[in-house]
Amino acid sequence: MQATILCVDGDAERRAGTADVLSSAGPDGARVVETAGVESARETVESTAVDCAVTEYDLPDGTGMDVASAVRTHRPDAACVLYTGTPHEDVATADVEEVVVEFVPRGRPTSEAELATLVESLLRMRTHTAYPVPADESDRVAAVEAYRPAAEAASEALDRLTDVAAAHFGTPLTYVALMLEHEQVMLETVGEGPPVLPREDTVCTYAMLEDGVVVVEDLAADPLFAANEALAEAGLRFYAGTELVSPDGHVLGTFCVMDDEPRSFSASGRSVLAALGEEAMDQLELRRRLAARTGVSR
Repeated sequence: MQATILCVDGDAERRAGTADVLSSAGPDGARVVETAGVESARETVESTAVDCAVTEYDLPDGTGMDVASAVRTHRPDAACVLYTGTPHEDVATADVEEVVVEFVPRGRPTSEAELATLVESLLRMRTHTAYPVPADESDRVAAVEAYRPAAEAASEALDRLTDVAAAHFGTPLTYVALMLEHEQVMLETVGEGPPVLPREDTVCTYAMLEDGVVVVEDLAADPLFAANEALAEAGLRFYAGTELVSPDGHVLGTFCVMDDEPRSFSASGRSVLAALGEEAMDQLELRRRLAARTGVSR
């Protein structure tokens, strides 16, 4: 099966040369889709399942890091390569710390061979980065671990909140979960759902990157989740979730409702879900403070 590679460069002649190198990648060769800039690249990854993106850094409407960020958002399992004459130290990465890219300098005698070898390797692996992570990921994971005793102590309160949410929204699956480094752990669940999920299989790992309530009315129609086998096997089609944010700003997890049918979600529904999420976080923080003051979790 041919791989699909996105090739992005504002210089048409240079782009054609890079595309020619990439066309032989993979055991069956590759289908190369060429675009000239960030917006056209973003439109491509929204509509096309690319396996790898190779981009120049300086583009007419942005940079290669903007392309890499779009790829991570829409095709998180795709590899990203900067193939550029821009020196590595001049590549601005501060605003997109969660994006991981490979770097191949253009213009050396061996550049094309290096690019071809790297892309071949990435296509074989296809495990480059299975999901995006927040910029504060290390501190966030440490904060999650610090709240885990509080989560156990808040079990009854969280159970009541999920009962309220399930009754209010009429959804077959409602849960409060913590997002660990590599997995999602359910604290309380109404409905049938696994107690632990690999992070790459969850909707929440993407939702927690957004502020406020995130709604996906039809998971099967969304490019991020249409190929998610875990969601398909569970028969889940709708998602609404809000983040649990600690007082120091770390996203610990989510409060979510899911349905087996696509559905809309009203503004009032968003407000209710946001309030339930805030209450869940308040319960966790209360237990954490009690434990810090008394030395005992309750």
